[in-house]
Amino acid sequence: MTNAETITQAFRLLLQGLAPYLAKELEAEFGTAWWHIAVIDKLHDEQKRGLPLRGNRQTLIESLDIQRCLWLMDFHWSQIFRKKLPVDCRNWDKELQGYRNRIAHLGTNDISDNDTWRALDTIARLSKGLDLEQTEEIQSLLREFRYGSAEGSYAPTASPAPAPVSLSHSGLPS
Repeated sequence: MTNAETITQAFRLLLQGLAPYLAKELEAEFGTAWWHIAVIDKLHDEQKRGLPLRGNRQTLIESLDIQRCLWLMDFHWSQIFRKKLPVDCRNWDKELQGYRNRIAHLGTNDISDNDTWRALDTIARLSKGLDLEQTEEIQSLLREFRYGSAEGSYAPTASPAPAPVSLSHSGLPS
Protein backbone atom coordinates (compact mmCIF):
# COMPACT_ATOMS: atom_id res chain seq x y z
CA MET A 1 0.00 0.00 0.00
CA THR A 2 1.36 3.46 -0.88
CA ASN A 3 1.58 6.21 1.70
CA ALA A 4 -1.18 8.13 -0.08
CA GLU A 5 -3.41 5.04 0.13
CA THR A 6 -2.66 4.72 3.84
CA ILE A 7 -3.65 8.34 4.46
CA THR A 8 -6.76 7.88 2.32
CA GLN A 9 -7.73 4.86 4.43
CA ALA A 10 -7.33 6.96 7.59
CA PHE A 11 -9.43 9.73 6.01
CA ARG A 12 -12.17 7.16 5.27
CA LEU A 13 -12.18 6.10 8.92
CA LEU A 14 -12.28 9.73 10.05
CA LEU A 15 -15.14 10.46 7.66
CA GLN A 16 -17.24 7.64 9.19
CA GLY A 17 -17.35 9.57 12.46
CA LEU A 18 -16.86 13.16 11.29
CA ALA A 19 -19.82 13.36 8.88
CA PRO A 20 -22.41 12.23 11.49
CA TYR A 21 -20.78 14.48 14.11
CA LEU A 22 -21.03 17.52 11.82
CA ALA A 23 -24.62 16.69 10.90
CA LYS A 24 -25.57 16.40 14.58
CA GLU A 25 -23.98 19.74 15.48
CA LEU A 26 -25.29 21.55 12.40
CA GLU A 27 -28.77 20.20 13.01
CA ALA A 28 -28.62 21.29 16.67
CA GLU A 29 -27.69 24.82 15.54
CA PHE A 30 -29.91 25.23 12.46
CA GLY A 31 -32.76 22.77 13.04
CA THR A 32 -34.32 20.60 10.38
CA ALA A 33 -33.23 22.97 7.61
CA TRP A 34 -29.55 22.35 8.51
CA TRP A 35 -28.73 20.79 5.15
CA HIS A 36 -29.73 23.86 3.15
CA ILE A 37 -28.71 26.55 5.64
CA ALA A 38 -25.38 25.11 6.79
CA VAL A 39 -24.28 23.01 3.81
CA ILE A 40 -25.87 23.77 0.44
CA ASP A 41 -26.08 27.55 0.93
CA LYS A 42 -22.47 27.74 2.19
CA LEU A 43 -20.60 25.57 -0.31
CA HIS A 44 -19.24 26.97 -3.56
CA ASP A 45 -20.75 25.67 -6.80
CA GLU A 46 -17.84 23.28 -7.36
CA GLN A 47 -18.16 21.92 -3.81
CA LYS A 48 -21.91 21.34 -4.24
CA ARG A 49 -21.50 19.25 -7.37
CA GLY A 50 -23.03 15.82 -6.84
CA LEU A 51 -24.73 16.63 -3.54
CA PRO A 52 -28.44 15.93 -3.20
CA LEU A 53 -30.70 18.89 -2.56
CA ARG A 54 -32.87 16.83 -0.24
CA GLY A 55 -33.12 13.40 1.27
CA ASN A 56 -33.35 11.66 4.59
CA ARG A 57 -30.71 12.44 7.20
CA GLN A 58 -28.66 9.30 6.52
CA THR A 59 -28.59 9.91 2.75
CA LEU A 60 -27.41 13.48 3.31
CA ILE A 61 -24.69 12.40 5.74
CA GLU A 62 -23.47 9.67 3.37
CA SER A 63 -23.17 12.20 0.53
CA LEU A 64 -20.52 14.20 2.40
CA ASP A 65 -16.88 13.51 1.60
CA ILE A 66 -13.83 14.31 3.72
CA GLN A 67 -13.06 17.52 1.83
CA ARG A 68 -16.53 18.92 2.42
CA CYS A 69 -16.53 17.87 6.07
CA LEU A 70 -13.19 19.50 6.79
CA TRP A 71 -14.25 22.65 4.97
CA LEU A 72 -17.62 22.82 6.76
CA MET A 73 -16.01 22.41 10.17
CA ASP A 74 -13.66 25.27 9.38
CA PHE A 75 -16.41 27.47 7.93
CA HIS A 76 -18.71 26.99 10.94
CA TRP A 77 -15.90 27.09 13.51
CA SER A 78 -16.66 30.53 14.96
CA GLN A 79 -20.40 30.03 15.24
CA ILE A 80 -20.54 26.42 16.42
CA PHE A 81 -17.38 24.41 16.95
CA ARG A 82 -15.21 26.85 18.92
CA LYS A 83 -17.78 26.58 21.73
CA LYS A 84 -17.48 22.79 21.82
CA LEU A 85 -13.91 21.92 20.85
CA PRO A 86 -10.39 22.97 21.76
CA VAL A 87 -8.71 25.31 19.26
CA ASP A 88 -6.28 22.49 18.44
CA CYS A 89 -9.12 20.78 16.56
CA ARG A 90 -9.34 23.74 14.20
CA ASN A 91 -5.60 23.67 13.63
CA TRP A 92 -5.74 19.94 12.88
CA ASP A 93 -8.72 20.48 10.57
CA LYS A 94 -6.82 23.09 8.55
CA GLU A 95 -3.71 20.91 8.39
CA LEU A 96 -5.78 17.97 7.16
CA GLN A 97 -7.34 20.12 4.44
CA GLY A 98 -3.80 20.58 3.13
CA TYR A 99 -3.06 16.84 3.20
CA ARG A 100 -6.35 16.05 1.52
CA ASN A 101 -5.55 18.53 -1.26
CA ARG A 102 -2.05 17.10 -1.70
CA ILE A 103 -3.46 13.59 -2.12
CA ALA A 104 -6.16 14.78 -4.53
CA HIS A 105 -3.51 16.39 -6.76
CA LEU A 106 -0.63 13.98 -6.17
CA GLY A 107 -0.02 12.76 -9.69
CA THR A 108 2.46 9.87 -9.89
CA ASN A 109 4.38 10.84 -6.76
CA ASP A 110 3.78 9.55 -3.27
CA ILE A 111 3.78 11.26 0.11
CA SER A 112 7.01 10.99 2.12
CA ASP A 113 7.12 8.72 5.16
CA ASN A 114 7.53 11.73 7.47
CA ASP A 115 4.51 13.52 5.98
CA THR A 116 2.49 10.30 6.11
CA TRP A 117 3.30 9.88 9.79
CA ARG A 118 2.35 13.53 10.39
CA ALA A 119 -0.96 13.19 8.49
CA LEU A 120 -1.89 9.97 10.31
CA ASP A 121 -0.99 11.51 13.67
CA THR A 122 -3.09 14.60 12.91
CA ILE A 123 -6.04 12.48 11.78
CA ALA A 124 -5.77 10.48 15.03
CA ARG A 125 -5.58 13.67 17.10
CA LEU A 126 -8.66 15.20 15.44
CA SER A 127 -10.57 11.95 15.82
CA LYS A 128 -9.67 11.76 19.50
CA GLY A 129 -10.52 15.45 19.99
CA LEU A 130 -13.98 14.79 18.55
CA ASP A 131 -14.30 11.62 20.64
CA LEU A 132 -15.13 9.50 17.59
CA GLU A 133 -15.65 5.74 17.74
CA GLN A 134 -13.14 5.33 14.90
CA THR A 135 -10.24 6.73 16.95
CA GLU A 136 -8.82 3.34 17.96
CA GLU A 137 -8.91 2.06 14.37
CA ILE A 138 -7.10 5.19 13.20
CA GLN A 139 -4.52 4.87 15.97
CA SER A 140 -3.99 1.21 15.01
CA LEU A 141 -3.36 2.28 11.41
CA LEU A 142 -0.88 4.88 12.65
CA ARG A 143 0.94 2.32 14.84
CA GLU A 144 1.04 -0.16 11.99
CA PHE A 145 2.59 2.45 9.70
CA ARG A 146 5.07 3.64 12.32
CA TYR A 147 6.03 0.36 13.98
CA GLY A 148 4.92 -2.30 11.50
CA SER A 149 2.29 -3.62 13.90
CA ALA A 150 -1.13 -2.46 15.11
CA GLU A 151 0.09 -3.07 18.65
CA GLY A 152 2.76 -0.43 18.07
CA SER A 153 5.93 -0.17 20.07
CA TYR A 154 4.43 -2.42 22.73
CA ALA A 155 4.43 -5.45 20.45
CA PRO A 156 6.81 -8.13 21.65
CA THR A 157 9.92 -8.37 19.59
CA ALA A 158 12.21 -11.34 19.25
CA SER A 159 15.63 -10.52 20.58
CA PRO A 160 18.37 -13.02 21.23
CA ALA A 161 18.77 -14.01 24.84
CA PRO A 162 22.12 -13.06 26.33
CA ALA A 163 24.66 -15.86 26.25
CA PRO A 164 24.98 -17.56 29.63
CA VAL A 165 28.11 -16.73 31.52
CA SER A 166 29.88 -19.71 32.96
CA LEU A 167 31.55 -19.15 36.30
CA SER A 168 34.78 -20.70 37.42
CA HIS A 169 35.22 -22.27 40.83
CA SER A 170 36.32 -18.91 42.17
CA GLY A 171 32.99 -17.28 41.16
CA LEU A 172 34.60 -15.15 38.43
CA PRO A 173 33.65 -15.44 34.79
CA SER A 174 35.93 -17.82 32.93
